[in-house]
Amino acid sequence: MYRLTLILLCSLSLLAACEPAQEAHETVHEAARDTIAQIDKTKVLSDFALAKPAVEAYFLQNQKYPASLSELGLKLNYPDELTYDPATGKISSKSFPNLK
Repeated sequence: MYRLTLILLCSLSLLAACEPAQEAHETVHEAARDTIAQIDKTKVLSDFALAKPAVEAYFLQNQKYPASLSELGLKLNYPDELTYDPATGKISSKSFPNLK
């Protein structure tokens, strides 16, 4: 009987320890997901910051905007993330439309 009680107590202790471990795992997973999202956002911001002055410089040299961003030969992280209007030279981000 003593042995069975001891086994039950140990089992309950292990089960109780699993819940905080699961919560910690979920917290770490969420933090990692947030970190990756921040990295992606930073890369998009970097692309935007690189493309905008390149379009303006092209306009100053050619008195017209480039037909596409690829015409500038920029090495962008996420080239499909940016939308570009060759008539106005306006660049925007699909994921972050507030970028100006």
